[in-house]
Amino acid sequence: MTGRLVLLCGKSFSGKSTVAASLADHLPGSVVSLDAINEERGLHGGDGIPLSEWARTNELAKQQALARLHKDETVIVDDTSSPRFLRDGWRSLCSSIGAPIALVFVDTSQEVTRQRLIDNRVTRHRGDVTDEVMAAIQELSGQTYVEAYASSVKYGSLSAEEAKAKELPRPGYGATPPELPAD
Repeated sequence: MTGRLVLLCGKSFSGKSTVAASLADHLPGSVVSLDAINEERGLHGGDGIPLSEWARTNELAKQQALARLHKDETVIVDDTSSPRFLRDGWRSLCSSIGAPIALVFVDTSQEVTRQRLIDNRVTRHRGDVTDEVMAAIQELSGQTYVEAYASSVKYGSLSAEEAKAKELPRPGYGATPPELPAD
């Protein structure tokens, strides 16, 4: 199999969709956008979506990606890929069919992501993200963001402190998950 998967990970307004489009042009490949799938389903992630709906969107994305991988295409998954269990699910899918996977973390400064959000509220280039969700995202970075965002998805729109307070330790770890090496 020559198909491969590139999984993007990063905060809202970090530039993941721009990176996805560029990768699709250069590799070449096709983009599977969870935002686009949500839009087709009448959902908007910036307002908060129940975990069950995100799970369904993720399954639909996997179906699309799997069909393309079986055609030996390169697939770029455009999503926050925040909860580790989602990234692990993509790794498992690729492993099951022998497709290589690469994780690309798009790390953008708070100033840039905040300005992009403000600019977007004028241009309406893409869906908005509520101030509450964006504030929680901006307070976090790296793996802390990934773990707390997973709690925010599970528990709804929370501040970073509220999301961290609701986190449950993963088996074998303390209350604060360790920093993980680059995937």
